[in-house]
Amino acid sequence: MAGSSKLAVICALAVAALAAAPSTAAAARPNIIVVVTDDQTLGMLGGPVMPKTRRLLARRGTTFTQAIVSTPQCCPSRAALLTGQYAHNNKVVANRPGYPLLDRKRQVLPAWLRASGYRTIHIGKFLNGYTGAAGFDPAPGWDTWRTVAAADYQNPVFSINGRKRGPQPVYLTTELNRMARGVIRARAPRRQPFYLQIDHLAPHIGSGDERGRCRGAAVPRAKDVAKFIRTPFPRTPATEESDLSDKPEFIQRQPPVSAEEWEAIDRRYACALGSLREVDRGVGTLISELRRAGELRRTMILFTSDNGYSFAEHRVQLTKGMTYEEHLRVPFIVRPPRGAGIGKRFRRGARLADPVANIDIAPTLLDLARAEPCVGGRCRRMDGRSLLPLLRGRDRAWTDTRAIRTSFDINFGFAVRSCMWDGLRTPSTTLVEHTSVPLVGGSACREASQFELYDLEADPFQLQGDLPVPEALVARLDSLRRCSGIPRRDRPLKARPYCE
Repeated sequence: MAGSSKLAVICALAVAALAAAPSTAAAARPNIIVVVTDDQTLGMLGGPVMPKTRRLLARRGTTFTQAIVSTPQCCPSRAALLTGQYAHNNKVVANRPGYPLLDRKRQVLPAWLRASGYRTIHIGKFLNGYTGAAGFDPAPGWDTWRTVAAADYQNPVFSINGRKRGPQPVYLTTELNRMARGVIRARAPRRQPFYLQIDHLAPHIGSGDERGRCRGAAVPRAKDVAKFIRTPFPRTPATEESDLSDKPEFIQRQPPVSAEEWEAIDRRYACALGSLREVDRGVGTLISELRRAGELRRTMILFTSDNGYSFAEHRVQLTKGMTYEEHLRVPFIVRPPRGAGIGKRFRRGARLADPVANIDIAPTLLDLARAEPCVGGRCRRMDGRSLLPLLRGRDRAWTDTRAIRTSFDINFGFAVRSCMWDGLRTPSTTLVEHTSVPLVGGSACREASQFELYDLEADPFQLQGDLPVPEALVARLDSLRRCSGIPRRDRPLKARPYCE
């Protein structure tokens, strides 16, 4: 064979080999799994409730002890996760109408990851209002769609890639765990990385136990119903607060919690804890399946909740969407990958008190995947920051006093919750302005400008909220209300300050 012919054959074989095998960079990109619970408080992670999650994720990764959600209600919190933006930028400010208000629905985290080469899978609950707006069709960005169309613990209805399935005679959390196990068995052996998001209903209130102990509460798997029956909701200075004169008028109107109400609160709390046991088993299943497939070392796992919950603090019973710590603070654990070329520099067993929030999840995952928040030449300007420097033990690009914007909007029909509020939170300070408050009975709202300011270091239970409000702090809040993007990452915008 002539020399030129041999060279041609060698070149052709080399090109074919390169086409058949993914690049080193593509092969090194990790799988990503995000597990989200619903209404789980920070305290529900401890004790005997979720031992597998703590042992398999927290001890082998990083726990953020000061993590908060920017808008403490299901739909706006999940919208912040998918967009990396505050509610004033992605437009989802409350559960109702929820998803229909989402700005640029195709510019979301799964779509960005899919555009960069990931297989994207959704399992479980999705944003409130989605089914009413889109029926059973998959949401933009998802390759595999196994989403709860009618969420309940018993007899759930699913949309399986656009087709209705159910009601099914299964326990929801167990079924979500089964689906996740099947996805990992199907996807983990492949070289294409995958993004799997599992959105649980637990420990949200549900039905399916109308005659049992957990009626009107979260419904545990049958074997877990009595597991925490002797575990009362923890009493703290916040639950025993007798002087509410520092609180807004709609809080001051609340009567003390009665003995009968405490009995219901303790029951609801025990049922919520019981419902998380099956979520915890699901975390163990994820680790087992990834290990079996040889993919555990190249998989990032993030665990969090969409918001916290108030059981009885400040006489506010069994609700969310408010300004207090029990509503804002959530579990936030990241177990990073450890495969060669991916995660050699990640921390192990760290507990960090840095100010972080749900808006930081999308930037972090995009940074890890080496992807951009763009599809089809259009991009979304994110307000959150990548947490990879913290996960790798490096210096972060923001200060200990970073302020995260908090807010809630369009809340009617609740006598005990603010109709509209804006706030900021740092690890040491919470400032809130209530701009619309409920009238007596909660059937209507009126405009207001009522402030609460708490020194979280001196007053962690938020018992003294009528501190003098510095003008500089109000100006900082006004800036966050309009903020967009991050300095040195995003171009400046006229009349739009950067977020912190």
